[in-house]
Amino acid sequence: MTSMGDGEARRLRVGQVVRPHGVEGRLKVKWLAPDVPVVAKALLYLGEGEGAPALQVAAATPMKPPFVLLAVAGCDTFEAADGLRGATLWMAREALPKLEEGAYYVADLLGMRVETVSGAPLGEVAEVIETGAADVYVVRGAGGELLLPAIREVVRRIDPEARRIVVTPLPGMVG
Repeated sequence: MTSMGDGEARRLRVGQVVRPHGVEGRLKVKWLAPDVPVVAKALLYLGEGEGAPALQVAAATPMKPPFVLLAVAGCDTFEAADGLRGATLWMAREALPKLEEGAYYVADLLGMRVETVSGAPLGEVAEVIETGAADVYVVRGAGGELLLPAIREVVRRIDPEARRIVVTPLPGMVG
C-alpha cells in the first residue's frame, strides 16, 4: 500500500454498482478496494467532489470476491436500486485506516498510467487481481491487455504523485 502524499484526492474510489439484487433495494457492488473494509454505517459517496450525494450502508454481506451485497438507507425498492446501476462509489479518506509512510490503497493504482523504464507507454491500470503469490495489474492500452505481476523484478517504481507506475516487463510479456 502507498500514500498519495499532500496532493492526494479526498476520496478513494471503492466500488461500482453492478445491478439491483432482489426486490428490496439491495445493491450488488463490485468492490474495487479489497484492502478497504465495507462496514455498516459507512458513508459511500456518489462522486469524488464536494456536495456529492452520500449513501449510508445499513448492511454489507460479502459475496464471491470481488463482489459485496449492500443495503443502503433509503434504497428499499428494486426501482431505487436500479437507479444506482453503474454508479461509482467513493469513500472519504479520513474514514479509512491511517497508512504508514509510503503506503497506498490498492484502489489508488486504478487509472495510473504504466510505462517501461525507457518511457514507452503501456496503458493504464484497469484492475488489480489478488492472487496467492502476488497481485497482478491488468493494464489496458493501445497494444491491448497486459497482465503484470506486482513483483520487484517487474514493478520498479510507483509514483502516486505523478499517477505513474514504471515497469520492466519480463521477456515475452510485451509484444
